[in-house]
Amino acid sequence: MGGKMAQELSVDLFAKAYRSQLGIQFLVKECELKDAVIKKLESEISELRLRKKILEEDNAQLKNAALSIQQFQSESQASEERMKTLDCVLNAVMKSIRPLGLDKKKFNREVINISQCIPNDGTQAARHSLLHTAVTKVLKGEI
Repeated sequence: MGGKMAQELSVDLFAKAYRSQLGIQFLVKECELKDAVIKKLESEISELRLRKKILEEDNAQLKNAALSIQQFQSESQASEERMKTLDCVLNAVMKSIRPLGLDKKKFNREVINISQCIPNDGTQAARHSLLHTAVTKVLKGEI
């Protein structure tokens, strides 16, 4: 009877050891799978960081382009205002010319009419100073 009990105990211990070995193998396999997932996630994170950097660089370039466009539009608008003002001054000169030269009184009346048509606020308000400069040049004979 003692031998049978020892044999049962041995089989029981062997079964427990086998189950423990299977459990350890299962845990090792689970760790290997988790390690593979972690490596894949680290790779994806690295790729996302690279994409983020590229997007930030693209965003900076777009901001610079937008600033350049705004500057160009501002310069274009200022140039257009100068052209309009010079066109008005030229029209005033054309209306004020008489056979012996420029009728300064008529020219001044035309300039006053032009200046009253120019708004005092907004982007067109800068035309007042442009008009003054152009009129001064005409009256001094610099043009």
